[in-house]
Amino acid sequence: MGKIDFSRFGSKRFAKFLDKQSEIVRKSTSVYLAENAPAPKNAPKSANKPEPKAEQKAVEISEQKTAAFAEKLPEENEISAVIVSYLKSTQNGKDKITTVEKQVENAFGKVDLSRFGAKTFAKFLDKQDSLLRKGTSVSLSENVQTADAKSETKLISEPEIKTNNNKKPEKIAKTDKSENAGAVEKAELNAVKREIQIQTVQHENSISLSALGKILRGKYGENYLKDIGALTLKQLVTAVAGVKSSGNYIRIDEEFISQTENIEQFVRDFVAKNGKPSIKSLSTQIKKNFAGFDFTDYGYARFSDFINAIDGVRADGYYVEAE
Repeated sequence: MGKIDFSRFGSKRFAKFLDKQSEIVRKSTSVYLAENAPAPKNAPKSANKPEPKAEQKAVEISEQKTAAFAEKLPEENEISAVIVSYLKSTQNGKDKITTVEKQVENAFGKVDLSRFGAKTFAKFLDKQDSLLRKGTSVSLSENVQTADAKSETKLISEPEIKTNNNKKPEKIAKTDKSENAGAVEKAELNAVKREIQIQTVQHENSISLSALGKILRGKYGENYLKDIGALTLKQLVTAVAGVKSSGNYIRIDEEFISQTENIEQFVRDFVAKNGKPSIKSLSTQIKKNFAGFDFTDYGYARFSDFINAIDGVRADGYYVEAE
C-alpha cells in the first residue's frame, strides 16, 4: 500500500487511527484484538468469569486421557484368564507366584489389585476359583485341570475333517498318542490361521505366544512358519482375522465372536425359511447382511466347508439343507 495518509480518515497519526477501530484495543505502544485485550487493572472481578479457552481445553484433554486410561484397565476375569493360560502352558500346570505375576505384568503392565479388593498378588490369587495357591507357588485348581476345553463358537473352535460322501464332516476322533508319535500335519496358511483361532478360544480366550508356538510346532513341525512364508509367530497372528494381541498374549475379539454367532444363526434361519436354497443364494445373502464377510477368515478354502461347520445345516456342491 505504501505510505498512507491517515488524515483522510480523520486521524493525524496511526495510533489515533487504531483508537477508532472497534475490533482493536491499543494499550500504550501495544495493540490487541479486542477479544484478547488485557483487562484494566482496576476493573472489578466478575463472579461468573468464564474459564479461559486454553484452560478449558487443557481440562478437557486431561479428562479424555483419564477416561482413555480407565478403558485400558484390565478386568479381574481378564487377569485370571492370562494366568490360567500361562499355567496350562507349563509342564505341570504350576509355577512360582513371582513368575506368574511377571506374566501378568507382561500382558497388562503394573496392575492396581486393590480395585479387586486384594492388597497383594497372593491375595488376588486366593480369590480365583480357577487357581490354587500353596505357599509361594500357584497351580490350576482341580476343576480346571479336569474340565474339557469348550468352544465359544463352533466355527472357530471345533476341528473337522472332510468326507467324500457329501455328508457333514465328522469331528476328529481322539487317537492313541502312540499311534501318531512324531507325525505332523502339512502346514497350510489357512489351516494354521484356523488353529490359532481354535487354540485361543480353547484357552479361555487368552493364550501366550510361547504356549501357542509350542502347540503349533507339535502339530505342524518345527519349520511350519517357513512352510507358510511367515517370519515370526507374532507377525503371523496379526494376519489372523479376529485375533488381537496385547504384549505376549493374544485373544479373539469379542466383536468377531459375536458376528460369527450371528452369521451361524442367520444361516440356520435362512435355510429354515427357504427349504433348500442354493449355495450361491446363501452366499449372496450373507455378504449382503454382513459387510466384509470372507469365509477364508475362518480358515476354509471353500464356502461349502464353512457352511458344513455350522450346527444344524449341511451343504453339498450346490445346495444347503437342514440336518
